[in-house]
Amino acid sequence: MKNSQVADAFRNGNEQAKTEHLFIEGNVIYSYGYHFPIAIKLNNRTLLFNADGYSNTTARHKGYVKRSFDGWTFISKGTRELRELADRKITTTEELALNELSRESAI
Repeated sequence: MKNSQVADAFRNGNEQAKTEHLFIEGNVIYSYGYHFPIAIKLNNRTLLFNADGYSNTTARHKGYVKRSFDGWTFISKGTRELRELADRKITTTEELALNELSRESAI
């Protein structure tokens, strides 16, 4: 399987697929490991997308994902926040909104 095929599998709803450096786990796609989530797929054709850079290869991985999700809504987040959302297993835009509200309340 090629990296571009993993990105397409992610868009098509596969919860597991991988190459040596790109893999899907549930609704999250990672580059090189759990330390760098590229994106979290939510309902309503929404993708939480990593705004941070890491390496040239990861930039290519991000490009495959971005092309696969043409026409979707992208919400940019940093690596740290994406890791937290992945750990919380956020899957819907409603859960994201509740998470954002709880973060604002904690401040």
